[in-house]
Amino acid sequence: MVLAAGFFVTFLIFLALGLGALVVTAALDRALGKERGLFLWSFALLAMAFLLRAEAPKQVNVSPQALKLSAAVDPSKALQLSPQVFARSELARGLRNAFQEQSDTRPLPPERLPEPPSVGLAFPLPATIPGVAPAGRRVYRVAEPPKVTMGDGSKLPDVPPDAYVSWTPQPEDVFDWIVANGSRVYIYIRAVDGVKEGSARWEDPKSPRWNLALKGATPTFEKSWENLQVEFAYLGNEEQARKFVATPRKARGQSVATLEGSKHEQWFLRRTVDNLFVEACRRAGNPVMSALGVEGLRAVAAEMATVGQSGKEDGKGWRKAIEALELALAKCAAERREPTEVLEALIDAYRAVHDETRLMATLASFLSTASGNAVAEGSTWVGDLFLQRLRLADRADAYYARALETTKGLKEALVGRGDALGYMGDHAGALKAYRQAADSGRGELAVREAEALLRLGDLAGAKAAAEQALGADAYDVRALLVKGAAQYAAGDVAGARDAFAQAAVLPGDGAAGAGARRHRAEALFDLGLAEWRLGHGDAATAAFDAAEKALRAGAQRGRHPDETVSAELGRALLQLGQGNADEASAALDRAREQAERCAYVEFLAGWVARQQGDAPRARGRFEAALGLAPDYHELDGWLAETRLSVAQLAVSEGRPLAEAGADFQAAVSFAERAAATELAALKGDLKANPDLAIRLALTQVQNQRLPERRRFEAALKTAEDVLAKVRDERRALAIKGYCNYRLGVNDPSRYDQCLRDFQAVVDVQGSGEDDPWRKYAAASRKTVTRWLSLEEKTIEFAESQLPSDWELSQSHGIRVGPDEGWLVYRDQNRSAGASDDGNDADPTVSAKNKKLFGKESLETVQVWLSIPKRDTSVNKVVFGVVVQPPSGAGKGLGRNQGIGVFYNRGKVALRIGGGADPLYKDGSMKAVMKDGAEMEWPDDGGAVLVEIQRSGDDGTQLTVRLNGQELVSDKVSAFRRARGEQELWLGGWSAKAEKWDIRIDKVRVVRTK
Repeated sequence: MVLAAGFFVTFLIFLALGLGALVVTAALDRALGKERGLFLWSFALLAMAFLLRAEAPKQVNVSPQALKLSAAVDPSKALQLSPQVFARSELARGLRNAFQEQSDTRPLPPERLPEPPSVGLAFPLPATIPGVAPAGRRVYRVAEPPKVTMGDGSKLPDVPPDAYVSWTPQPEDVFDWIVANGSRVYIYIRAVDGVKEGSARWEDPKSPRWNLALKGATPTFEKSWENLQVEFAYLGNEEQARKFVATPRKARGQSVATLEGSKHEQWFLRRTVDNLFVEACRRAGNPVMSALGVEGLRAVAAEMATVGQSGKEDGKGWRKAIEALELALAKCAAERREPTEVLEALIDAYRAVHDETRLMATLASFLSTASGNAVAEGSTWVGDLFLQRLRLADRADAYYARALETTKGLKEALVGRGDALGYMGDHAGALKAYRQAADSGRGELAVREAEALLRLGDLAGAKAAAEQALGADAYDVRALLVKGAAQYAAGDVAGARDAFAQAAVLPGDGAAGAGARRHRAEALFDLGLAEWRLGHGDAATAAFDAAEKALRAGAQRGRHPDETVSAELGRALLQLGQGNADEASAALDRAREQAERCAYVEFLAGWVARQQGDAPRARGRFEAALGLAPDYHELDGWLAETRLSVAQLAVSEGRPLAEAGADFQAAVSFAERAAATELAALKGDLKANPDLAIRLALTQVQNQRLPERRRFEAALKTAEDVLAKVRDERRALAIKGYCNYRLGVNDPSRYDQCLRDFQAVVDVQGSGEDDPWRKYAAASRKTVTRWLSLEEKTIEFAESQLPSDWELSQSHGIRVGPDEGWLVYRDQNRSAGASDDGNDADPTVSAKNKKLFGKESLETVQVWLSIPKRDTSVNKVVFGVVVQPPSGAGKGLGRNQGIGVFYNRGKVALRIGGGADPLYKDGSMKAVMKDGAEMEWPDDGGAVLVEIQRSGDDGTQLTVRLNGQELVSDKVSAFRRARGEQELWLGGWSAKAEKWDIRIDKVRVVRTK
């Protein structure tokens, strides 16, 4: 047979070639002649016949094998049939089983399950100073901000007053004075010997007023001081003079008199900075500053620096010190002297007045002009200069490295390098440098080691090193601070408070107390944080206020870029503790000005914005914090949350999904990094805190950038990874169940797994009844179980006749039946209308069906009605959609039974039998009222949807809706879930001669299988 087929195909090919020969021979005839052309064509035919010859296939030896059956088929067992008429396995889309009777029902579209509950992020506490570095600040998490009560009467310990010293002008700082009867009498000198106050000569160190004050002491003056004419205003004693301190110009006109210098034994000049400066120059050898040498200028600058530290006249003493030191630096250059000591003092003065520009210019000039040996020998000093005064840690480290190349193991360079590395965030390197310095013959570096260990997150090691330092010196304020900081981070807030309080009250006098004063603002700020966490509102407020005063007295604001002492930050925390988000936000704006490089200030501002519901602003603040501290891993979870919120906001506003895609992807990336960082911190033991891994799965669930299948598969994998490490993690089980449910659209077998997952959440031991995840899983399992048990049947009227399960009642000239896809209720005689009156017991026309649902299976009935109202002569009728018990042979409505919604001559009416609502309890038809009038039947826009839905575990709650608007929801005891048929009744009645034109588009029934 195969050979025959091959010969037949060959015949067809040759036939086609023969026909083609006519064309070819015609062409060859013109080119070569007929004989030659035919001769060549014959050879071509022979070649093709050889190439296209038929061949028999090789013989195949067949070996019989046993029939292979699917493992799911067991031929030894009898086939089990399901007694449920509508139960069946769903076929894959596009396939039809030719051996199975086709059903007119289908499963419902999947219910929309709510997404799993969210997992909140812990509140980020501020670090103390010193404190754990940003990379390890997970130790500062608490559930929520501490609650604070103001006016609680809490107190701070007594702090030495030198923490609060701020300069307040006294009478001697503003006015001149004389001594009479052993007491000061204050005056205001206006002019001396014709030289008036404010003139150029008045400021000259050799002016008559200095002659008066110095009583002609060297250098000599031209005129004797006793003969000088002094014009002055008389003020009186100290109490009287104090009245004019704030307004010295007013004092110039009080009781003006003129006396010779000899009238008083001694005239004293007011203690202004300018006068003190001249006196300092005179003590250094010459009242004229330019006449002094380098040493004299240094001495003058030192006195003026002391005056500047007092805050007098807004720090004018520092500016006078700068004048003297700049002149001294110039003289060093002229005299080829080593300017190191002058430069150090000058940089201190520039730092005091915040003149970084001149500071840098002066330093650059020094480094460019100093000899190579001078720089090399002073490398450690220059490194200290860059680090402690300029905060240029990388430059400082280079100089420390140069010093260590020259002298290996140099203690001062190792300590400086440790400080520089710590400032740059390399706390492990800093710890190594400190330990090398300690090995070189010094053991008092324990406090620096403690600080490095603390910043690395080693709380136990930090506390032990601090205790070692305190063993050597019980008044080491830095050791007290690091001990308290370790306790604060470990949650021992009461112990931390005691340590900070002890540090805050250390005296600030003498060499040992200088450190206490320098660190007092830190101690008070940390004490405020501890009091805030303890809920002591008054004590925390006092501590933050005291810290602010200590800063004015010369304490430091922080030792590292991400540390700050900020009273405004403390006030923001107090406002948060009272629930005042707006006031906290305003305080943080002020704190940002005080601490421009503190990531926590930006972090907290983002947290507050998030609480206020401003996701875009929160995102900006979190990103600013990340820019300041790229290793601040606590930010990752918050950035994931805000980027997700921003993306969802864009989608909700109707913007293209592509516009929000970057935010969705960033949210997932930040969530992934947060989870990975947490896992690494826990060393793979996820049991301690799986929150961030759960948040990653939830973020993947909401990642609308990906198609649904891919995002639910990603979330499912994350949940399974969590369960591999924490078997009974109920949140991961709930997410797994949700993902399996959503993936069941493509793989129905996942629905069973989904139910098992939700049940596993409910079965987890230790989760209380109020646990939101337990509640979610139980509700979701109930929803899915119920959905799987439901099916829908849609009845459309496309055939010419109704199926046999419909019973029709047609009388009084009105007919019902299918017509052009509608079930139509229409007059038999269009001009006559109804031939007689109808009523609810004897309806004009009706159609009912008893086989759509029973009492135990009914869920929802939906009917789409079209009742045109445009022609007022038509449809002055009553028409209802009713669900009721079977009426037997009766045509009308059951007495005091059932529930229905009616079109009542253009109005809406309801009838409920056996309900609890007092308005409808009597079972009669009542108009539905809206705004004090009977509700109009909706205008016909193609069809009006009437819906009757049953709910509740016992099925007694019935809800009626019209076009989605709820009309009533009532409990009807007759609808308890029990066996028995129910009837869908569609019909109505009218008066004689009324015309009908009512159409039903379709009926949809949802029922249990």
